[in-house]
Amino acid sequence: MKKLLYLIAVACVLFGFTSCNKDKKIDVDYNVTVTLNPSTVVSGFELWQSDDLDLTGSAKLRLQLFVYDKDGKLVCKDEKNVAGYSSNASFKMMLPEGEYTFLASSNVVNPRQDTPEIWGFSLVEEINNIKIDKVSEYIEGKKEILGLKLIKKTISKSETFTIDILSATALVNIAYDSFNYWQDVVQYRIVCYNKNNTVRVSNNEFIYSNPSSNWVNVVTPDIGYDGYIGYMALLPNTDLDFHLVAFFDQSTYTEVSEAVQTLVGGQQYFMLIDIPTLDITISSINKSNITNNNNKKYNSSSVLDIIANNPNLYESSLK
Repeated sequence: MKKLLYLIAVACVLFGFTSCNKDKKIDVDYNVTVTLNPSTVVSGFELWQSDDLDLTGSAKLRLQLFVYDKDGKLVCKDEKNVAGYSSNASFKMMLPEGEYTFLASSNVVNPRQDTPEIWGFSLVEEINNIKIDKVSEYIEGKKEILGLKLIKKTISKSETFTIDILSATALVNIAYDSFNYWQDVVQYRIVCYNKNNTVRVSNNEFIYSNPSSNWVNVVTPDIGYDGYIGYMALLPNTDLDFHLVAFFDQSTYTEVSEAVQTLVGGQQYFMLIDIPTLDITISSINKSNITNNNNKKYNSSSVLDIIANNPNLYESSLK
């Protein structure tokens, strides 16, 4: 009898262990490989020269990946520097089953400069706190292109997928017509006010904010240059105010015209600065709009004379 009771007890214990093992869910980590493709950041832009956005010298394209769980907490992050927009980078990780948000970015860095990055990432531990700021002064407009892409994905098996990054910034092509038209001007500058410098994430969307409180120098071409000048990359902005400033020497200057334009991320615009008329025109990209007319005769009148005789022409003092 005692032996029978003993066998029954052992059977119950074994049955209990078996039941527990059936009920218990075993956590499994899956191999996940994410490839970041930055070519889609610039593939939609029309370039003056096919190599205009190539990186030279010590400049590199930084590809970054941030992975967040369903609660928006950072699970892992990594980054790699590549030669340019035609180079992909792959990131390998182990992730348990669940829902994740993948944030991918591309931005230019130069490890040899005192300020190696143009865009700085902070507060990355939670996706709703992450902050992307423009942290360096203007160096070269085309290098300020910021690529971003946010996707949500459920991981339930080992898999490999690619994220095609898109441009968060708008690209503006700039050209001057008849740069040397006015004899009393030694330099022109395009400046803008209220330029957005920060990106945040809210409800799985990018929010652009933190406008500059001061005038920001956007483009300073060399005197004597006519035609194509270059590019500037700017975050989306509603009614961004551009101003043309004429310099008569290093410390004497005046604003001579303005143009207001709403910029949409990933879109491209053409800015033509017509010096004889002191006019800024911003439109959709069209290279045929550029006129390189170096044969125009210098006008004997000065810019200040034209301003004084035209009450409809914008004028104020640069603050």
